[in-house]
Amino acid sequence: MNPNALREILRAAHDDGILVPVKQKKIYLNSSVNSANKILYLVKVSGDNGLSASQVAHRMRFNINTVRAYLATLEGLGLLKRTAQNRGLTEDIFFVKSKY
Repeated sequence: MNPNALREILRAAHDDGILVPVKQKKIYLNSSVNSANKILYLVKVSGDNGLSASQVAHRMRFNINTVRAYLATLEGLGLLKRTAQNRGLTEDIFFVKSKY
């Protein structure tokens, strides 16, 4: 999906208050919003450990570039936070902000 289109869809969903961590798909929501909600859920249930982009891609069965677009957009909306690469980690780790 085009990252610009994804950004617009998720920004509108965030403004409407329908971006929330949920496991189940809602049939009345766009597939992009359902995917973002499931990503938020996966990162939330990971707790203090967080998840890397490759871990999210594996659990969602999505392409890594697609997941990176979702994570960057969710981080831009202030729903996720990222830790910088440190302690020998090869990827950044994402956490849900305390809002949820």
